[in-house]
Amino acid sequence: MNFQNVRSTFNKGVTIPSLIFIIGTCFLSAVYPKPTEKILNEIKEFIFINLNWVYVWAVTLFVIFL
Repeated sequence: MNFQNVRSTFNKGVTIPSLIFIIGTCFLSAVYPKPTEKILNEIKEFIFINLNWVYVWAVTLFVIFL
């Protein structure tokens, strides 16, 4: 198989910052569990209270396209 003609969808600009965020969050959760839990709960509550309409529309559009 000739791998020179294979196109990759790997994008470093998306993958590397995402990995840094995920690994950083995991590290902070392991080292400082209580403060991290408090911060993540505040973020979750903000999203559920202020961005509930975005979630509803996203699910609605997803179901329509299905």
